[in-house]
Amino acid sequence: MNTLRQFIKEHYNSNFRMAESLEVTPQTVGTWVTKNPRGALKYLPEITSNCQVTSQYFVNVVSCTEDELNNTE
Repeated sequence: MNTLRQFIKEHYNSNFRMAESLEVTPQTVGTWVTKNPRGALKYLPEITSNCQVTSQYFVNVVSCTEDELNNTE
């Protein structure tokens, strides 16, 4: 399963482009990647629509990112 970092690279190419698409700051996207992946779930409808993925798929990406972050602490 992909992490949020991999998902962003695959679907948006960069944190900046994801931020532009969701009308948030690049810092917000960076926080999702490094500290609080669940914050991205607020934008679940936009992300799933923009990237043509299911909600369950993106929730799994967030979960995988959380697991990775918890294993590095």
